[in-house]
Amino acid sequence: MVWTDGYVEPPAVPTNGSTIGYPNPSIPDGEHFVETEIVHSGNQSTPLFFDNRTALYSEAAVSTDKLSIGPDWTVGGPDTLSLWVYGDPNNPTTERMYVKINSAKVTVNPDLKQAAWQEVTINLASVGTNLKNVSTLSIGFERTGGTGGSGMVFIDDIRLYLPILQ
Repeated sequence: MVWTDGYVEPPAVPTNGSTIGYPNPSIPDGEHFVETEIVHSGNQSTPLFFDNRTALYSEAAVSTDKLSIGPDWTVGGPDTLSLWVYGDPNNPTTERMYVKINSAKVTVNPDLKQAAWQEVTINLASVGTNLKNVSTLSIGFERTGGTGGSGMVFIDDIRLYLPILQ
């Protein structure tokens, strides 16, 4: 997957305070920017760094043409977007996490200080955007106070789910 974030090479000014993936991989081959030990399932998760001390928000986005489902999120009838978040006890409590589908923002409330996997679910019917033409999926953090904080979470298993049959 190809995500865009706020990272730019200095001395340019970042567009926002996010960096997705390890910016300076410590793996000897220099190609691993993902996390390979703290994972929810599979072999990797992605670190998402946020820094709202100088930016009002930190956001990483992916174009749906880079996703296997593509832009039509009504195919098969999913009703829920799910993602797993792993926090850090050193994270600030001053930031609010959100997910955007196109430009429709949904605030989510995982405990950003909890060093354990937490599922975040979003009812797609409540988002208020055209699910037949989704162009971007974004994950971000916005500043809630006068001064922002910085930290990092791991993200894994972003999925669309069908309704549970009763």
